Amino acid sequence: MTWTDLALATLAASAIILVPGIALGLVVGLRGFRLWGMAPVFSMTAIVLAGLLAPFAGLAWSVLPVLIVTIVLAVLLGAVRWMTRGHAAPARTPAGRWAWVWAVAVVVAALLIGIRSVQIVGEPGAISQTFDNIFHLNAVRYILDTGSASPLEVGKLTSANLWFYPVGWHEVVTLALQLTGVAIPVAINATWIAFSIVAWPLGALLLARTLAGSTPAVAIGAGVVAAAIPAFPILMVDYGVLYPYHAALALTPAAVAATVAVFRLGREGDGLPLGWSIVAMLGTLPALALTHPGAFVTWLALTLPVAAIALIRFARRSSGRPCAWTIVAFVGYLAVGFVALRVLRPPLEATLWPPIGTTGHAVGDVITVSPYGAKIALVVMVLMIGGIVVAARKRRPADAVALSMFAVAALLYIIVAGVSSATVRQWVTASWYNNTPRLAAVLPMVIVPLAALAVGAAWAWFMRRGFAERRLQGAAGVVVAVVAVAVLAASTQLGRAMTAAVDHAHAGYRATENAALVSPDELELLEELPEFVPEGVAIAGSPWTGAGLAYAIADRPVLMPHTLMDVDEATETINESLATGDDAALCAAIEERNVGFVLDFGDREVHGGDHDYAGLDELANSDAVVLVHAVGDARLYEIVACEAP
Repeated sequence: MTWTDLALATLAASAIILVPGIALGLVVGLRGFRLWGMAPVFSMTAIVLAGLLAPFAGLAWSVLPVLIVTIVLAVLLGAVRWMTRGHAAPARTPAGRWAWVWAVAVVVAALLIGIRSVQIVGEPGAISQTFDNIFHLNAVRYILDTGSASPLEVGKLTSANLWFYPVGWHEVVTLALQLTGVAIPVAINATWIAFSIVAWPLGALLLARTLAGSTPAVAIGAGVVAAAIPAFPILMVDYGVLYPYHAALALTPAAVAATVAVFRLGREGDGLPLGWSIVAMLGTLPALALTHPGAFVTWLALTLPVAAIALIRFARRSSGRPCAWTIVAFVGYLAVGFVALRVLRPPLEATLWPPIGTTGHAVGDVITVSPYGAKIALVVMVLMIGGIVVAARKRRPADAVALSMFAVAALLYIIVAGVSSATVRQWVTASWYNNTPRLAAVLPMVIVPLAALAVGAAWAWFMRRGFAERRLQGAAGVVVAVVAVAVLAASTQLGRAMTAAVDHAHAGYRATENAALVSPDELELLEELPEFVPEGVAIAGSPWTGAGLAYAIADRPVLMPHTLMDVDEATETINESLATGDDAALCAAIEERNVGFVLDFGDREVHGGDHDYAGLDELANSDAVVLVHAVGDARLYEIVACEAP
């Protein structure tokens, strides 16, 4: 696992989340920066639909189903455009002489985030030492083994009754792996980095452009700030680890921007007829829902004020009396949102996360851009407050949208982080598991447009003072602009907020002797398993200690690929009695599950808990197993309890 492997896989993942979307965006009629900004979310719609439909067509998961779905969607959309060609001209959003600045801004954001991402992983194949990563690693292997990336199938890795699990992110991981042949940990790192440096900057800058305008200062401000808030993308690849939610949130700004375009409330529209604007917006929703429903609910929350502002404006234009269909549409929107909040809410036992402080502390977190215990992002805080002031003074429709979306995101965070009422939290924030980090990660997407607005206003003021005419002619102006960008980037990247966040995240990817999930010795043993364990022979071991990763790392089946899963009678028998005997029930269970080996990674668990499996304890003193291989304290035993004499 080399840095070249990671770079190659990152390029592959980036292409996967760009190319299908560019093709679909062109057919819809998008052009210029909006085409690029919408490409990742359109690509993910094609990918998740391909994953859902491929099993019904008898196709194994690969690039082929994605290609087929992309072509089918393009043909259908193209046919409709041809039939309505008199009413659906391509988008005419002027590129302007500053189009190149927006490209530079995306590159700046991507480079800053990319550097931080490399610092976080430390090594190309580093594994996030977190609870959720047990499932994510093994789910990728499950897709490769079964050939199915359907959200209706992947949940069966842990439970036959889990009928739905969002796997959009896992689908991209497996595609990147298939295209490059890298190891699963490398493909996972490459994919989350690709979403961080491609989908997030493009979407965040598109939303900023929609709400704050298309000037060069807005572009650079949005690009630098999008890479300067620890709550996203860093927090979501540190805490959890929440890779699917991270990917879905990276797509959400583009979906929000498309919604603003539908209601014609932005500083810059999409240039499409209303019907095609609606098509573009609807085309983003499968990507959100099937990558992670939490992002779909986030879209609903952030676009609620957009719909409300549109209704108010329409009422004013209609002498204060909106027509019936407008009211019906708004009520329908509210109904869909209410139903989604109820249906997409996780089980009660998964929403019992408590607040992390008081309401006052939560308000302070929002004001200082330091949610979930992050260090104060001073420069971003100043820019955010400046953007709020500018938007409040200008009072254009786009400013109202930016302020209202910020208010919604701030209110959600304050409730989840600082309100103790279980009733309020269950009604308002349960769709995000009542989990503070998940809503902390929403704040950056509403802060970036405000900060960009402040930078744009500051630069406009500077230019109005006459400095451009007197002092900034020709190359001098370029030099001043470059210096300003460098100062802004350095002041945000070298501050305590970013350095502390990167250091904390990096600690979660280090395989040390006291690592939460797997130590260096344990990881080495996992990688050597194919030398000792025949293909198809299952391995027992506690998933809480990382032993279940034998499936992902060594491509050997395990009894328990995750901690939270249904345990059948045979597995329970092995877990509880392997070390103590060779009775008929144990031997039948071993034969039924084809178990031949057991991993002993000690008693250190990923959450510091104590989940005792009596049959897996004291294996060193058991006659039921014999030691086959050891690396440090990590041991592999072969089961001999039921061998014929």
